[in-house]
Amino acid sequence: MKLFALQNIFRDLEALKDCAASNEFQKTLEIVEGAIPFFIAGLEDKTKKNLLVICPDEEITRKIHAEFKTIFESEFNTLLFQDKQLLPYENIITDLSINTDTVSSLDYFIKMNERAESFITFSSISRLLALTVPRQIFQENILQITQGDHLKLTDFRIKLLNLGYELKSFVDIPGSFSVRGGILDVFSFDYENPYRFEFLGDTIENIRIFDSVNQRSIEKIFSVNIIPAHETPGIFCESKEFRNKIDKLDFTNSRSIVKKKFDKWFSLLKDQNYETLSSFIDYFNSGIVFEYISSDTILVMIHPEQIQKEIKELWAITSERNKILVESGELPNHFPIPFVSPDIFNKALNKFSAISVNDWGDSNTNKQVEFGNIPHFNQDINGFIKYLKNEIPLSDIVIIATKYGKNLSREFYENGLEHSLREHLDSIPTNSRILIIPTRIVNGWKIKLRNKYVHVFSDREIWGIKKLSLQTKKTKSIT
Repeated sequence: MKLFALQNIFRDLEALKDCAASNEFQKTLEIVEGAIPFFIAGLEDKTKKNLLVICPDEEITRKIHAEFKTIFESEFNTLLFQDKQLLPYENIITDLSINTDTVSSLDYFIKMNERAESFITFSSISRLLALTVPRQIFQENILQITQGDHLKLTDFRIKLLNLGYELKSFVDIPGSFSVRGGILDVFSFDYENPYRFEFLGDTIENIRIFDSVNQRSIEKIFSVNIIPAHETPGIFCESKEFRNKIDKLDFTNSRSIVKKKFDKWFSLLKDQNYETLSSFIDYFNSGIVFEYISSDTILVMIHPEQIQKEIKELWAITSERNKILVESGELPNHFPIPFVSPDIFNKALNKFSAISVNDWGDSNTNKQVEFGNIPHFNQDINGFIKYLKNEIPLSDIVIIATKYGKNLSREFYENGLEHSLREHLDSIPTNSRILIIPTRIVNGWKIKLRNKYVHVFSDREIWGIKKLSLQTKKTKSIT
């Protein structure tokens, strides 16, 4: 991490001093957009707790996650909880990547509670609102297989089918398994390579991890957990929660073609053909994602007012859509809404410690942290140098994060601008005023520390969107 000092600024904020010790707090901060990734990193470093960063929509979620990964690369354990689309009446085949992400994420959330290191999860509010399989059912359907277990290969095959795994001639993608003689291969979603189980009669003699491309053994292991291949494992259809929702469906006002469609689905349910019905089953879920989140996780709410607006609007829009489809005969009465109601969701939210993050300058209240915006120069290097010389007080610190550090340093030397070119910055210096760090951040910003400002510039402010290299320039300004 080349800009550790900026992370430390937020770790040491007075406003966050009690976050590490307290398990119950609700705070509100105003932070300039470009500083949000450093704030998240500083908060994790301060508390050493899991963070759940909640954004108003998928676009903002992906943007903040991408910025965080750009700056910190692999310094932190991060997870992007991918959005999924739920239409309340169609049997849609779930996109494999979304299903993989969902299943892996639920398993990841459970394992977070057992690991010493902390994790940062990024999610849109709509993703958290979507109902999921109850945690108890998900965990009860994780297969724990150990070398020496007595298990008939045929029973193992049935268990995998019930968990949504697809029988194929060979395993090539997560969610598939194959059987050849006394060998069963399965590609679970919780590991990057498939497992191979070698049977001797009804006993599992060996368990190996192998390469699905060249089929070579990578490692011999003693035991393994196999998680469901679908967010909602087929066995959920046998639960009381699922049956109660099915029994409430009323087809009195439904069109005949709709009744026939549901009769077909019910027939598949009766035959335990869960693979075909995976998406249909999802609409009858009754669990919420917060069941999987450890209680000491800190929520970081980005634009909380927008989040609350999204919660209300999603429920209102989906409820109205359901109502229209029921009245037109396209859905049976009591067809479930696949989202958590606003009241239940907000009760779940309030059980966690949370920090609400608003845009800096959104209100006129006393601000706990003083930020400021910085000017853009759009490749006008002369203008940039004059600004650094004449407009920024000598007591302030300037940090320039740029891909073109050496070239910019040469320009500064030619113009008599004192500075320091460093590979990384571990702390805010006291003996250097202008520092160039050869790295990349997305946006610049400035923050007041005691009696001075720290100004942070990115390539966006210096070069504009194009970020043209100084090496191709023959003049110090390009128009």
